[in-house]
Amino acid sequence: MPILKISTVLNTSPEMRQRLIQRLTDVVTEEMNVPPQTVNILIEHVDATCWGVAGNDLTEFVNKRG
Repeated sequence: MPILKISTVLNTSPEMRQRLIQRLTDVVTEEMNVPPQTVNILIEHVDATCWGVAGNDLTEFVNKRG
């Protein structure tokens, strides 16, 4: 049972999430030769202050890079 997990700080609309779920399911079923019923897609929104990069939360990291 393939499980794909996407973590993002981007706000995604319900339509975008549905497109992602469908397209990723299509790819996995084709490439792994598994039925679509076995494919699980998890889309997780993470607040930028809870995402760390180079010792800083993502907000600080982006601000430092300019």
